[in-house]
Amino acid sequence: MKIFVLAIAMALSTSVAHSQSAQTEIRDVSTQSAIEGLERIWADALVTQDIGSISNLLDARFQLVMTNSSTSGDFDDYLKLCEERAYTSMTPKLVDVTITSANVAVATIDMKVGWPEDFPPLHSTWRFTDTWLLTDNNWKVVTRVAEPVR
Repeated sequence: MKIFVLAIAMALSTSVAHSQSAQTEIRDVSTQSAIEGLERIWADALVTQDIGSISNLLDARFQLVMTNSSTSGDFDDYLKLCEERAYTSMTPKLVDVTITSANVAVATIDMKVGWPEDFPPLHSTWRFTDTWLLTDNNWKVVTRVAEPVR
């Protein structure tokens, strides 16, 4: 009898674990899709210089770090930079989204950037590592680390 009960308990725990794993995968796919969509909205807003849309994507504690220069900035610095920079195109390619907890995701994006002809030559491909935080059912980006891809 004990063996029979133990076998049932093991079968139930395996079933529950499999069910929880499937639920996690579904949540992860949903989160990945959400982050990918937000990254595309962000890229489009940069091209159109839609500062309102950009600011809605950023957490108030946002920080930008550029690995190829001493440029870094907070929320206000980044919005000012977005107003000053002109892009002709931005094409994001999602490389990876890592879900580190129920409310934190780290996205890695390779971004093809088009610059105006009269703009000083800059790198055309960038790797962005964005940390997203889910607060009040909205994903907001807390940090962006930008590095040129050579």
